[in-house]
Amino acid sequence: MSQPETLFQYDVAFRYWECSVLAKSEKDEAKRREIWSHWEGEELAGLPVEIQPGYYRVRRGPKGARIFVPVAILPDATWGTRVLMRGRWVDGPAAFWERHSMFIEPVTYSDYHYAEQNGRWPGDIGGSALSYNSNAQDPDADFRDGLLLLAMEVEEFIEKVVGEAVKDRETADKLGNWRQRLADGATKAEELRRAHTDPLNAQVKGINELWRPAVDEVTAIADRVKALLTPYLIELAAADLDTKVGGQEGRRVSLREEKYAEITCWKRAALALHQHPKVRETIQKVANANARSKEFGKEKMPGIIYKTRGKAV
Repeated sequence: MSQPETLFQYDVAFRYWECSVLAKSEKDEAKRREIWSHWEGEELAGLPVEIQPGYYRVRRGPKGARIFVPVAILPDATWGTRVLMRGRWVDGPAAFWERHSMFIEPVTYSDYHYAEQNGRWPGDIGGSALSYNSNAQDPDADFRDGLLLLAMEVEEFIEKVVGEAVKDRETADKLGNWRQRLADGATKAEELRRAHTDPLNAQVKGINELWRPAVDEVTAIADRVKALLTPYLIELAAADLDTKVGGQEGRRVSLREEKYAEITCWKRAALALHQHPKVRETIQKVANANARSKEFGKEKMPGIIYKTRGKAV
């Protein structure tokens, strides 16, 4: 086990915060357990009961516009513990911790200092969220152009900075922020698109409902006529006679060869066609649906292994 004096740089009062910061950047589970073995405070539901000095960030602001603000919790000889947020001391440190301990996020001192000095975090992205100017001459066009420029900006960042893989948390934070801005833009774009298409779709639906009974009836009768003519035309063809009938008002009805497949053994057919891209795509979709079902893992199938993987959302 590492000695505290070599593993930690701050006073023992900051031990919980420093363990949190060190463990967050350590990928090896055994090393994370070793780090946390140096903190022995009282916990409730996995969270410290007492307020813990250190450097953190917490979301503040109205819903939909919340941002991370830096928070310093510092030991004080007179006050016991004090909370500094946005350059002001917060009343009731214990109540603050009780209210925010589930949501407060430990950060490195360098990130905290950067945020205090610059008004933003190292992983923040430039610019602002896409806005919709309803007073513009063509607001939809302006917003669409903004989406394209945003996509180009993110693509340039990936090509010039990220490359093939994410290598540090600051880059990951920036990508996470870009992803949210892209998602918000796509949501707004869909909302604007539907503002135009929904009224049109409603009109189309009304027209379809008006015409559907007549079209369905005519189509059904036409199919019945073809079903009656087909065996008769097959008999004419077998007798080497003319298979074209009608023609009074245009094209004559004739017999045409139609190629189709009759499946005599589904198992062998599936095996024979398993290399076809469409077959593989269908099998993958069915297997994925089965994996997500409530019966996940209960029904074992040959050739299929059910797995779980992480995915950025």
